[in-house]
Amino acid sequence: MTRLMGLAAVLALLALSACRVAPIQNIESAPLQAPGFATLEDVADAIIRAGLVQGWEMREIRPGLFEAKLIVGGRYQARIDIFFDTRAFSILYKDSANLRYNGRTIHKRYNQWVSFLKAEIQKQMRALKPGQPPALRTRLPGRLMPGRRLA
Repeated sequence: MTRLMGLAAVLALLALSACRVAPIQNIESAPLQAPGFATLEDVADAIIRAGLVQGWEMREIRPGLFEAKLIVGGRYQARIDIFFDTRAFSILYKDSANLRYNGRTIHKRYNQWVSFLKAEIQKQMRALKPGQPPALRTRLPGRLMPGRRLA
């Protein structure tokens, strides 16, 4: 009887740990809903602001491509590529540490972080106003723009 209870406990633990992973969700060609006056530079600034608000460290690789890194609790790390133009953007998984990535699934928090980033990018795009000065004109390709670290 105790052996059966031990087996049930092990199975319950395995079921609980499986609940923490989910299929990885890349965001591909999400519409920006950018105002007609928005330039590629405006979109880049909005994406940087969104990343920094959500705690991502942003690095411009080239026009239309950012690499972003999120470190949570000093232990969990996710890296993504953000491709964009004036019509749409994509957020694609690049690398991670301690998020149980196995090629198909990843810790479900990763998908939440990416979903929050997507929503913030769209929020920043809706907030664009004509003639608004770029907030981050000093950025240079390859320069790291640190986000806040999450505990």
